[in-house]
Amino acid sequence: MKIHGYVIANTDGEIICSSYREFSEDETETFRKYNTLLTEKGEINGYVKLFDLGICQLVGRTVNDDFGDVVGTITYISNSFNDTAFVDRVKTLFGVETTIFEGSLRTNSTVIGDNGKRVTGTNIENEEIIDEVYNQRKEWLGINDVAGRPHFACYAPLPSYDGSVIGMVFGGIDLMVRSTLVWSLVAYMIACFLVIGGFIAFIFTRRFGRIVGDPIIAINEQAKLIAEESAKTAAEA
Repeated sequence: MKIHGYVIANTDGEIICSSYREFSEDETETFRKYNTLLTEKGEINGYVKLFDLGICQLVGRTVNDDFGDVVGTITYISNSFNDTAFVDRVKTLFGVETTIFEGSLRTNSTVIGDNGKRVTGTNIENEEIIDEVYNQRKEWLGINDVAGRPHFACYAPLPSYDGSVIGMVFGGIDLMVRSTLVWSLVAYMIACFLVIGGFIAFIFTRRFGRIVGDPIIAINEQAKLIAEESAKTAAEA
């Protein structure tokens, strides 16, 4: 299921209006925790696990009244990670195989296995990588077997909005395809660093930041009115 939507909430995390599907009880609690942090920080660009939707991108900003006081929040939610068009786009842009993980499970990938299908639904078996990325919160760089073929690979953590690691992303080069020139390998090493370190910022921060940044100007006044009216109603009750 492909989801893109906006959520407007008050400072208590109560959803005022949304173009997103209805939250489950557990998702509502997750959103409240996120919203509390967003209210404190003013802006968040991170990730969250939303059950059947998998890892989703969150880009949120606070809505302030004329006195600068926070009266609500607006958040853009997208689960593009689950869309094959997303990883295919990254591969086209950067020339590397790309995989999204939840834990050790590959949930989206450009890598094709021996059966001619994407390796989505399979697990990574390298415990060193799992420990380095999830427990030590570091990037792992080296040669790793992917779908039975050696890849020069870089694995990097996907941080949740609260700083925890909820997934990882892989960028790699198939060495059986490109292994003839040493300088090419060096170039690919640099490319992998740039891909993992930079493509998240480029693809997500710029893309989703713009998605939130552009319309927030137009809807800010309306959002303030909605939030203020909600606060007034709650006070009268």
